[in-house]
Amino acid sequence: MSSSSFDLSLTGLNAFLATSVGRDKIGKFVHYGARGIAGLAADAMAAAPKGSPQFLRAQWVHDKARSLFVRIMDSRRTVRWLTSLSVIIALRKDVYPWKNRNAFIVAQVSFMFWQLVDHVRWLQQINWLPGDQARSKRISFTGFVISSLVSLWYFSGELRDEVAKGENSTPSKLHTLRLTVTKHFLTLISTLHISEIYLSHEFICGACGAIASGIDIYQTFPRKATKPEEKTA
Repeated sequence: MSSSSFDLSLTGLNAFLATSVGRDKIGKFVHYGARGIAGLAADAMAAAPKGSPQFLRAQWVHDKARSLFVRIMDSRRTVRWLTSLSVIIALRKDVYPWKNRNAFIVAQVSFMFWQLVDHVRWLQQINWLPGDQARSKRISFTGFVISSLVSLWYFSGELRDEVAKGENSTPSKLHTLRLTVTKHFLTLISTLHISEIYLSHEFICGACGAIASGIDIYQTFPRKATKPEEKTA
């Protein structure tokens, strides 16, 4: 699908935003983008003399970006309530969408683990449950790391097999697989940082998360209906 086929009309935009999934993808893009900007601003603050005009400008950007990041991050948690039901339904089916059944199960169960523990973390943040929410964050995102790693491994293999077909490969499938592999690679980098398994940088984490969400939006945004070619006599 080319970008020129996007349905950018009000109808197309409404169709995308009419679902909680579509709204969450937009929210994720802004959420991680703001996180990345806050990370850059924090570096600028550290490099400037405290109280200087450069420091104050960087502090203003940091505070605004971090406020946006935190508010959207929190609101996205309510959007994700009980979304693990879709994972349970997928696991109950006789036929899985992946050729490797075990890889699909591990990726989905790990993803569901992240969702469930993240619910616990949110309840800890609003003081409905006891416990260390920061610890819960590290535990939950470890599940996301595993899911991303398995997904990256699986789709990298699918891409390799498709490339090996040479002239017999399908261009649209190659394009989709390349985007999917890139998305899971960027998600892995981001989740490694959040889980604190491997700390990179707030900007790297934010940029990777925003780009991964951008790929999701690109792949799922409504396209214009293609008109059938008129037959000539």
